[in-house]
Amino acid sequence: MEGPIFVVGCDRSGTSLLTVMLDQSPTLKMIFEAGFLPRLVEHTSVYGDFSEPRQRWYFVRDLGSC
Repeated sequence: MEGPIFVVGCDRSGTSLLTVMLDQSPTLKMIFEAGFLPRLVEHTSVYGDFSEPRQRWYFVRDLGSC
């Protein structure tokens, strides 16, 4: 996988089911709410545009502390 995947949708649109299904993959990190967005904005200088693997790694690492 090359970059992050964001699953967004309206209430009752099936996004919870899709998220549960994607969570079965050992290579994906799933978060069920968008509480990580403020952290993403605050640390743009660290995460950058996700074009480099280390930027994506820092972001995924920090998701665990959200």
